[in-house]
Formats: sequence, C-alpha cells, structure tokens
Amino acid sequence: MPFESTRLLALIEGGGFQLWYYETSDSRATVLLPGYFSAAANILSSGDIIILRASDSMAFLPVRSGGSVGSGLILDSSSARLDFVCTASASFAVTTSVVTAVRSLRLDALPLYILPGTTLSVAATVAGDSQSVRFTILDSAQATVTGPVTSSVVAGRATAQLLSPKIGTGYTLRVEDVADSSLFDVSPSFSVTSRPGVMTENSAALLTESRNRLVL
Repeated sequence: MPFESTRLLALIEGGGFQLWYYETSDSRATVLLPGYFSAAANILSSGDIIILRASDSMAFLPVRSGGSVGSGLILDSSSARLDFVCTASASFAVTTSVVTAVRSLRLDALPLYILPGTTLSVAATVAGDSQSVRFTILDSAQATVTGPVTSSVVAGRATAQLLSPKIGTGYTLRVEDVADSSLFDVSPSFSVTSRPGVMTENSAALLTESRNRLVL
C-alpha cells in the first residue's frame, strides 16, 4: 500500500533532529523503495529518525535529503506494537512591538493629449517599503486594455512605458503594489483622441492642415 501521512507521528524534537513513528502493513523492503516518503518530504528533514513498524520487522530508518531514507537498523524481526508514554511541560512568552510605516502610491498627471498607438510614459511616487509596482490601463468597464507592466521602485519613484489604447473615452491608469494589491492609485478618467488639427490664416480666411478653406 502507498504511504499514508496519517500514520506518520511526530514523537520528540530536539538536538537538531525529529524522532518519528510510522506504522504500516507494508514490508520493510517496500518502505525502503525510492520515493516512498516523497509525500512527506516537506516535513521530514535530513538527520531525522523514523521508528518503523512494518509488517515484517521493527527498524530505525535515518532520513536523508528529499524525504528519502536509509536502510537503517533492524531492531527485531517481529512487528510487535510499541507503546509510548510521554509527558511534557512547556512555557513560553511572546513580546511584540508595533512600528507604524507610511505606505502610499501617487500617480503623476497624464499628458493633456494622448494619441492612439503611441508610447505613453507613466510614473508614480512611492512611499514605504514597496519594491515594485504594476501599471495597467483600464477601459470604462474596468477591463485591462494595456499592461500590466511591472516596474522596480528606485529612490521612491517608479516609471514605465505603456502603449496607448485605441480612440475612446473613460480610460483610467491604475498603479498597484506587486506584493499588496490593496495598495493602489487610480488616475482620473481620460480620453484617447486623434491628433488635433492645425489651422492657418490666409488673408481673411482660415485654412485647415490640408489647405482647405474653413467656412463658418
């Protein structure tokens, strides 16, 4: 039968190792197969000892790295049950201290005109222990349209380059702490428009960029 985690019991911890007890209907040879204890590799440490009660013997098994075990020492060729009587006492004290840390994100103002498909430079001022932030452009339905782009915080500042979305309104820029998304800032709503036209004057008439006369 495969390894059963409920049958692995912690007995004593001290001196840099843990003493375990494991009881199974498998034979000792089966338990010694590579990978048998792999499911317990996260709790078994190199140097631990497992008292094994297998179907055919009692044995001490040394734990190696990755939860593998050595052939160990056979205590008895029978598998009589072990009875443990344990007593323990413990005392502990906990001392805590609280330090207030200011953490904040503040986006820089966006350009007045944002053209579609162009590179948009964004930046934020960061206070606190944030190591990196994430910039994202959202549409009016709060769906992501550009990004996210992650940027490291250097001297309280973070910058990034985002591709501006298509022509539309109701866009917002969001910046958030990568490690804590509850720390964020959102820009006012902005629009993406086509390039504004330029008119010139010719005598008493106004001309568009294509040199057509503007009639009012």
